[in-house]
Amino acid sequence: MGVVPGLQVLDQAIEEDQRAPHRSRVLVRRQVAYDWAVQDLAEFGARVFLTEDVGDATRAESVETFIGLFGPRGEVEAAFRSDAADPGF
Repeated sequence: MGVVPGLQVLDQAIEEDQRAPHRSRVLVRRQVAYDWAVQDLAEFGARVFLTEDVGDATRAESVETFIGLFGPRGEVEAAFRSDAADPGF
């Protein structure tokens, strides 16, 4: 799976705009992490269980991707890690 691409973009934008208060940056990062994970869970879950016009290869790839969302360094883990990013809250 690797690192969540959207979070890399967000981190870069936050670093470039240091005017944003720290608490707001952390909360936005958390929201993006969870939003990204939920969107991908829905998309790949739909490909696996709901979409009828996909081939077996696409469905199999979607199953692997869906399972990978929960794996080490997957998007679900990234979302959970975002909660621990600032233990001061």
